[in-house]
Amino acid sequence: MAYTRSDLLAFSFLLCIVYILVRRIWRDRRFQDFARRNHCQAPPHTANTLPWGLDRMWRLVRLTSKGADIMESVIMPSFRATGWTFQSSGLFGAEPLFVADPENFRAVFASRFKDYGIEPVRLGAFGFMVGRCIFTTDGPFWEHSRALFRPHFSTGQVNNLGATEKAVRDLLIAIPTQEDHVWTEEIDLQPLFLRFTLDSGTDFLFGVNVNSQLGAIPGSLQDDAVDEVTRVAADAVWGDMTFSKAFHLASVEVTKRAKLQKLYWLANSTEARRAVAYLQKFIDHLAASTLKPDKPAALDKGEQAEKFTLLSALARIRN
Repeated sequence: MAYTRSDLLAFSFLLCIVYILVRRIWRDRRFQDFARRNHCQAPPHTANTLPWGLDRMWRLVRLTSKGADIMESVIMPSFRATGWTFQSSGLFGAEPLFVADPENFRAVFASRFKDYGIEPVRLGAFGFMVGRCIFTTDGPFWEHSRALFRPHFSTGQVNNLGATEKAVRDLLIAIPTQEDHVWTEEIDLQPLFLRFTLDSGTDFLFGVNVNSQLGAIPGSLQDDAVDEVTRVAADAVWGDMTFSKAFHLASVEVTKRAKLQKLYWLANSTEARRAVAYLQKFIDHLAASTLKPDKPAALDKGEQAEKFTLLSALARIRN
């Protein structure tokens, strides 16, 4: 008996349906057994108008496109209405859990850490901007990344507030005052706080302050002190793409991909890809500048001679 192409397609489709159903039943059974062993109660479930929570997903994507605060507009109202741990409907039968309860957080990230993993969807959504890293991987790769990060977040490193103090001073300098030098004009603080985070963050992770806050103020830095990294970070470059714009575009695209769940690949705009390439170029330039063997070490009084940074740890592994 000969089978036509249509018969083979129908049979393949039927096998896919059976596989999905069996896999779903197997996962549900494992989840129920895990819940029974750990005396877990069923979490509250948010109500949705459409199957698979399509109405909620569409609302999240629409609000993200408008620049709305998803946490205040959607997430927090859901927590207040249903409790600090709740379940929602997702695409293709997925049922994601939203957790803000301290005890559940402690179980997931500490006491029962090995019982939980990272869904591949996270790599598809967040990997668009950050690639494979501690935020998007699991298993041995994650453990290796954690071993690199952990010394950097020790008490001695976190309590070194010299870089934060400098970033705060630069932030205050960037806020213009009126002629009386007491009151200020009405200004947009968002780009200032972005540069504050950038300056303190790059110093903390890379050991180099990019001086984006001062670099954005004409005449605040000597011409020979404004290198390419500072100009990029301070948006003092020519072209339609700037650092703040690139960071915003890439972040919005990642948020859209996260809200689309398994359909994350639908959010893949050309402008967002350009933004990610711009950010990657900036990081590459910063890393290359920091790792120069002839780079002088500018140490403040009382600072350790060899400051530990994540970049230095990676460089030692590479070498």
